[in-house]
Amino acid sequence: MAEEQFDTTLDEKPVIEEPKPPKPKKSYTGLIIVILLIVIVGLIFFIFVYTKGNGGISELFKKKTATATTTQTTESSATKTTSKSLTKTVDPYSGWKSYKSDKYALSFKYPSDWNDATEGKNEDLEMIPVDYTGISFGDDSKYSVALSKTTDYTDQSKDSVDLLKRIFDGSSNEVTTIWLPPGNAAIQAYVIPKYIETTDRKWRGIYYFANIGNGYSTAITALAVLTDGNDNIVQLSLTGDSIKSSEYPCISGEQTDCSSSKLEEQVSGFHEYINTIDEANSSETVIKDFHSTLKKVVASLQSV
Repeated sequence: MAEEQFDTTLDEKPVIEEPKPPKPKKSYTGLIIVILLIVIVGLIFFIFVYTKGNGGISELFKKKTATATTTQTTESSATKTTSKSLTKTVDPYSGWKSYKSDKYALSFKYPSDWNDATEGKNEDLEMIPVDYTGISFGDDSKYSVALSKTTDYTDQSKDSVDLLKRIFDGSSNEVTTIWLPPGNAAIQAYVIPKYIETTDRKWRGIYYFANIGNGYSTAITALAVLTDGNDNIVQLSLTGDSIKSSEYPCISGEQTDCSSSKLEEQVSGFHEYINTIDEANSSETVIKDFHSTLKKVVASLQSV
């Protein structure tokens, strides 16, 4: 009987390959640190060398700050100088003449091409019972000034004096004409009065444009009446013919054979024209002269 043969060979275990360790990644951390150190050291060295001759970083900063401050100061000074120069060159009254009255405690300026101011007293107290001082600028001048005191007026004009005082202190908005001193005539038509004051606001009152006369005319008068709130009153006036005079020949005298009805018709039409004048857009010479010249005279008025 044959012998059983046993396989005595050891069971072979499967060969398992151990995984190879991963190759270490290259690290640049050390290199980066070294580069940063080199840059920092180099920067410190550069700053030290650059600023050594200027007394250090703080001194350099001071110098730059001082330079900037000097530049700003110079520019500021130049601006102020320019501003002062411009201010000095603007003088609306350059070359104008001056008038002064101790009695009425005032002064004002007037254009150099006007004749010298000449004073005159009211010699017709019966007709105009006010002891005022009139100022003219030549026989052919269309401008005039009248100076008076509140105490010069009788009961006849007292209402106008009181109204002017109320306008001065702002307690009245009443819109009506004031004529101080009044002339020997009547205000027949007028543009609604407006408030006016001097540059320093020490003189205040009204101004307006009117057709004034005993009879009929195509003249327009500009009147500015102001008070200092105490006892003094000044009235400035300007008179000239209307640019519309040729449209009313019966009034102007260009046509002499006018009937009474024709004359009355033209008078009514002219007064209506005066009452509705648009001051801002008017071409009337008197209105233009008032704003360009007489209003500047008013603005120059001062108490002395």
